[in-house]
Amino acid sequence: AALIMLTRALRLELAPFNVQVVSIEPGDFATGITAARQFAVPVERSAYPAFARTLAVITRDETSAAPADEVAERIARVLDQRRPPPSILVGQFIQRYAVLLRAVLPARVFDWALTKLYSL
Repeated sequence: AALIMLTRALRLELAPFNVQVVSIEPGDFATGITAARQFAVPVERSAYPAFARTLAVITRDETSAAPADEVAERIARVLDQRRPPPSILVGQFIQRYAVLLRAVLPARVFDWALTKLYSL
């Protein structure tokens, strides 16, 4: 949230100098990070039982996401525009949709949905 607010402030402050600032909010995309993930404590010995369930959802989302080069191409297309939008969401549909839901749903309802998604 802080980075988004910084981007908004920069966009306003730099506009008189014809500098355009774009906030790029990426969702999950497939990289080698999922396979390379390491833990100090094995997941099955975690003191936080929901961690394994949450990690399973994160791993599923990361491995089924678009390849990084597709995300990079989308970002490049936006940045090549003469007047790019102030912000873009790049990622799976559900991740982009969640941003809208977070804005319109009461916080408790959105939090409840997240607990269901991540089996918390």
